[in-house]
Amino acid sequence: TATRLFMSTPASAMDRLSDGVIKAISYSQDASRNVGLDVLDSEMLLVGMVRSAGATDIEARKILTSFGISPDGALKAATSIVTEKGLVSTGSSTTSSTELPFSAAVKKALSDSVAIADRMSPTGSDGAVLPGHVLLALLEYDDRYKVATEDVSKCTGLAVLKKTAEESPVARAFDGTQFCRDLANDMQNKVVANGNGGATEIREREVIEVGGGGGSTPTLEKVGLDLT
Repeated sequence: TATRLFMSTPASAMDRLSDGVIKAISYSQDASRNVGLDVLDSEMLLVGMVRSAGATDIEARKILTSFGISPDGALKAATSIVTEKGLVSTGSSTTSSTELPFSAAVKKALSDSVAIADRMSPTGSDGAVLPGHVLLALLEYDDRYKVATEDVSKCTGLAVLKKTAEESPVARAFDGTQFCRDLANDMQNKVVANGNGGATEIREREVIEVGGGGGSTPTLEKVGLDLT
């Protein structure tokens, strides 16, 4: 079944997202609606990426588990954080068929994940963006210097994972930089083993048209808005 998304990020980024990322975004949309959010923001996007990364990659799942991160724990932490921020609308009119727009932070994370995927590809090819790439972007990981942000007040991804780890059965402090390094090393090894950054197939996906237009640019017609 094709995944329907509200395409509010550049077509160049959306065309690069793997099936795992697309499914994660769809799950994040559902989770956001369930808690009464009107916009898909980075807290819930991270929840979807944690779920997808662990479901599709046993090594990624081991890394997540070793840091006390689980899909259910991340969802609980993210829900608590967005509720504390007052982002939950108790009288929300969103329904199961409503596609939530992407926040500026989500758009930036998806764009940054493309840049990370490019730099991790040994050939510099336009490889697929995987859930792990998006997780690194959400934690503001600088793959060139191998450091992640430590400012929880500005990085919602870090805030969610710190809360998840602290409230997990192992109850440990979350080291964002070490987590990103472990995840990046695992992904880099897979890229080298496969010989390129596009090891994951990107299949045709259905999207909601947010603009019309004609011509011979089908992707742009699907995800663009004709301002003329």
